[in-house]
Amino acid sequence: MKYILDRILPELRELMGAALRLYEAGKLTEALQELDQQLDRLEVLVTDADRREALRWNLLHTRLGIIAGFGTDMRSEMDAFLAELREPVSTAMGNAERESMLVRQLTIRDGMLAEPFTEQEFMTMLERIPPEACSIRFWSDVSLWAFRNGYAEPLQAAVEHALLNPAPAHEVTVWKRIHLMFGSVSGSLREAALLNYIDCVDNLAQLRELEVSIIERLRDRGQWSEAAESSLQNLRAQLQRTELAH
Repeated sequence: MKYILDRILPELRELMGAALRLYEAGKLTEALQELDQQLDRLEVLVTDADRREALRWNLLHTRLGIIAGFGTDMRSEMDAFLAELREPVSTAMGNAERESMLVRQLTIRDGMLAEPFTEQEFMTMLERIPPEACSIRFWSDVSLWAFRNGYAEPLQAAVEHALLNPAPAHEVTVWKRIHLMFGSVSGSLREAALLNYIDCVDNLAQLRELEVSIIERLRDRGQWSEAAESSLQNLRAQLQRTELAH
C-alpha cells in the first residue's frame, strides 16, 4: 500500500529539514521560527492543494513536538490544533490525513492531558479513516495509547494491518513493539518476544521510551522477567558506550 505519508515524505523532509536540524542542535526558538516561516509560505511552496493540506497537518504536528521541547504548558497550542483538526478541509487527501491526525492527537491528549479517549471512540473513528492514511506513525501512536489503557481491539487492528502490509526493513522494530504491546494486553506475550524486541532496540530514544512508557506496565502485569532485566542492562551499557565513542 502506498501511504499518504510516503507520497509526501520527500517534500515533508525538505520543508522540515532546517527546523529539525536547529531543534537537534538545541536551538528551539530558531527551530520554531523556521517551521513557522515554512507554514506561512506553504501555499507558494506547494501548489498542489491535496499535497499542501496533507503536508500542513504534518508540519503542525511537528510544530507541537518542537514546542514540547521548551518544557512549558502547551495546552493552548494543543487545543488550537485540535480545533483545526475537527474542521473539514477542501481536498480528499487533506481530509484523510486530517482524520488520521485527529485520532493521533486524541490518543496523545489521553496521556498528556488526562482526557479519556475510549476504545469505542477509536474504533468508530477508525472506520472513517482511509487505509492509506494509517501509516506506521499512526499505528505507533495508537499502539502506545492502547497499551497504556489495556485496549485489545485497537492493538488487534494494528497487528492485522501489519500482517496485510509487510513493513519495510527500517520499520520492523516498530512493528515488533506493536506485537509486544498486543501480546501484553491480550495476555499472550512470551519472554522470547520480549527479549527479541529488546535485542532490536538500537538507539537511546527507543531505550528511553521502553523504560518510561512500557516496562512499568509490563511489571504491573507480571510480564517482566529477570532475563529481560539482564538484557536491558546490557543494552543500556552498550548504547551508552556507543554514544561516548561518538
